[in-house]
Amino acid sequence: MERILRWKGWLLPFFSLALLLGCSANDEVEGEADTEGELVEATAEEERELEPVPVAANVERFQHSEPDMLMRAEPGMYHGDQYDEEIVLDALKAAVEEGIEGEELFYVLLDLVAEDYRKYQDYFDQVEITRLDVTDRPGEMELDVEEGEARIPQANVQVLFDSSRSMTGTVDGAVKMELAKEAVEDFLAQMPDNTHVSLRVYGHKGDNTAEGYAESCAGTELMYPFSPFEEDAFLEALDQFAPTGFTPIAASIEAAKEDLLAAGGEQIESIIYIVSDGEETCEGDPVQAARELHESEINAVVNIIGFDVANEEQEALMEIAEAGGGEYFSADSANQLKEILRQRRNELISEWREWQNENLSESRVRQQEIVGESRELQMEMTELTRTEQERMVTLSRQLEDELDMNMLQLRNAANSRALALRNYMTSTSLQIRNEAVSTGLSERNEVLQEGLNERHKLYRGEE
Repeated sequence: MERILRWKGWLLPFFSLALLLGCSANDEVEGEADTEGELVEATAEEERELEPVPVAANVERFQHSEPDMLMRAEPGMYHGDQYDEEIVLDALKAAVEEGIEGEELFYVLLDLVAEDYRKYQDYFDQVEITRLDVTDRPGEMELDVEEGEARIPQANVQVLFDSSRSMTGTVDGAVKMELAKEAVEDFLAQMPDNTHVSLRVYGHKGDNTAEGYAESCAGTELMYPFSPFEEDAFLEALDQFAPTGFTPIAASIEAAKEDLLAAGGEQIESIIYIVSDGEETCEGDPVQAARELHESEINAVVNIIGFDVANEEQEALMEIAEAGGGEYFSADSANQLKEILRQRRNELISEWREWQNENLSESRVRQQEIVGESRELQMEMTELTRTEQERMVTLSRQLEDELDMNMLQLRNAANSRALALRNYMTSTSLQIRNEAVSTGLSERNEVLQEGLNERHKLYRGEE
């Protein structure tokens, strides 16, 4: 090392002179009558006035056996486009004349022509194969929850069930109340995971006489609080009421708002389905109630399913749905009622299929980007090592020719370095690609399985 430092000190005037001569060759010299001796004297005087300029950093940065450390090293003075074979060869000859040889000479060579691999090592250090951040699932809004923490329901779906006296009527030879109960039970049973369902009934108190009016219009009751669907508990809730009184739709919507607030949670999608065979009969304002619920912080959507509704009453129910940001569906038979609810499931099936395809596509794109980038950078790195290797081998042969010395050790060191760097670049790049492919396959399998499972659940509800 001491000899290398000595060589650098001796080489400073050489490089200063080279720089000076390079500049003066392009300058115009005034006074063509000046003699050659005067020019030499002036040049020598200018050289003495120049401050010494460091030729390169110390060579310790190349004294590593780990390829990643070699790639982190600063490049040589004449790497890349700065390479000047004549200057580098002269510097090497000067080093040899100073007695520098073997491994030390190889470090001097690297100090002059080693290429810059730092950006590629930065890529290796920083590349991260993250798992796909799937988009919001159908019927839910994704929440940030800590790992291991119980998931909060992503959607709250509540049915407001009409139990007024008119539901004792028949459709297709069966009681409307029983047909509606069956359809609602089947519908809620097929809700996606992470959905909490609820059932609130109205019109089941008092009776449809003047004496029972007040009790009936105040009669809205939560029969199944927000929770995951449990078949036995839900069927038991359906058995707790029968068609009796009037139709307090507005009071039920106002009570539904309290139910949703009590259910709690942030960024939860809230959906109301009102199943009714008629309009408001308790002097409430369901349109205003629906609008307030929809425009509140809950931002619930209010849908109306009109079951066997008289033509003159349908417009009133449509206004409620419009004010609540939802839709009105008309069912004149048991089959139509089931079909409406089936269509809602079909829409959800389509949404799950779109969700699945969207996330499968996103996963493939992310994988291809990482694999493509890794391959491109590997090709760049490999080409750079070949350029460096060819330059060093060529320089060693020129030293042999001009100094009549054996430089096989220098060539072997250059070849070994190039091979070690390329092996490291290839294996690390391949590891990145393999991890990207493995992660992509895993996450796509999970998305595919989840999409299939949810669609199968919904299809089973149609049987």
